[in-house]
Amino acid sequence: MADATKLQTVKSPLSTSGLTPTSYKDITSYNNFYEFGVEKDNPAQNAGKMRTRPWKVTVDGQVKQKKTVTIEELFEL
Repeated sequence: MADATKLQTVKSPLSTSGLTPTSYKDITSYNNFYEFGVEKDNPAQNAGKMRTRPWKVTVDGQVKQKKTVTIEELFEL
């Protein structure tokens, strides 16, 4: 009978121990927003030029009431 107070350690084949952590620069700049460029670092370089105000969102189509709201009004919901 095994001693219930001892835990058996099994190394997982999915373990990440021994791997080098990804750099801060890579995890904060690497993405797939191809609207800003096709290279992995293009979005981090180009997204700062994007104007996010004023934005409006329109809900239409098969809805009871069509409506356009500003991004600020949407955030307040």
